Amino acid sequence: MRHFPTKEMGPTFGRGHFPTKEMGPTFGRGHFSTKEMGPTFGRGHFPTKEMGPTFGRGHFPTKEMGPTFGRGHFPTKEMGPTFGRGHFPTKEMGPTFGRGHFPTKEMRPTFGRGHFPTKEMRPTFGRGHFPTKEEAMLATDGANNQHV
Repeated sequence: MRHFPTKEMGPTFGRGHFPTKEMGPTFGRGHFSTKEMGPTFGRGHFPTKEMGPTFGRGHFPTKEMGPTFGRGHFPTKEMGPTFGRGHFPTKEMGPTFGRGHFPTKEMRPTFGRGHFPTKEMRPTFGRGHFPTKEEAMLATDGANNQHV
């Protein structure tokens, strides 16, 4: 079972959905609306105050958006760069590492689908696995070098 609610997380609402204090409730698979984002309207659609509503799959036409990096990837000033399909990290979240993975300050970075290690969990070794701080740092450095 991949749902690990902790004190830092709210209850889970579907596969790999872990809303936290920094996030609003989830509205679909891998959809995490936050204070900077409005509610999600479809798969990977994250309209924010700077964006207008979405008009189709991954369509976010506004002046406030930066360039797109793949289908449905729209980083804005309030968000960091996107790392995968429909991944929109914000100031409350760290960078995303996989589909629908949104680590926050209460969580370490995620390494796999729907895996959210937190301070309350021990690191796991196998599928659904929670790396150590050293592994997290290495993976974060690799992701930054690869995408930036």
